[in-house]
Amino acid sequence: MSVSTSYKTNVNRRPCTAAEVAAWAHDLPEFSLNLTDWLHEFRHVHSRAELTRRVAERPRACRKVFAERKSGGLADALLAAHVAHLCLHAGTPVPEWVSATPALARPWFQGGDAEGHNASALDRIDALRFAPACFRAFNVFYVPVAARQLFKKRAGRPTVPASEQRAKAAERQRRYRQRLLHDAGRGRSRKRLSV
Repeated sequence: MSVSTSYKTNVNRRPCTAAEVAAWAHDLPEFSLNLTDWLHEFRHVHSRAELTRRVAERPRACRKVFAERKSGGLADALLAAHVAHLCLHAGTPVPEWVSATPALARPWFQGGDAEGHNASALDRIDALRFAPACFRAFNVFYVPVAARQLFKKRAGRPTVPASEQRAKAAERQRRYRQRLLHDAGRGRSRKRLSV
């Protein structure tokens, strides 16, 4: 399978794995779009096994690829923090590559540039107060989309084939009609008029 290396050529395809998020990015804005699309794809992930599969492969180090090393380090830290956050929420083990990802040397605040500057005082206060521990470990003060909205485990009921669903519906309909005929025979369907 050939994977394009640019987000712009993958307009109709979203990254499905953490490795694709990093592989398709060449700078921080492109990485941000990839990360947003990847998190959006988690609406379709409903099992721990699928989550584990999507985060297992170690992504390339963006700090070695991006022209601005600081923005590459930020991208690596953000991706690792998001993966750790999702895994901890889902109850799956955090991949080893997450702990091998270096934390940022200086704190980065949501709403700022690649160096964490230009974030408003309110953004900094909110980020300090609400950033999950997974993000703080990487010196990233960011309030992510709630993991509960991204990864929703479903009950373990297996999918029933459409033919079986139709057969059950036909049987229910048959029993319902039989009950109506039975009740009509007893005179229950007629209204009683009391004078």
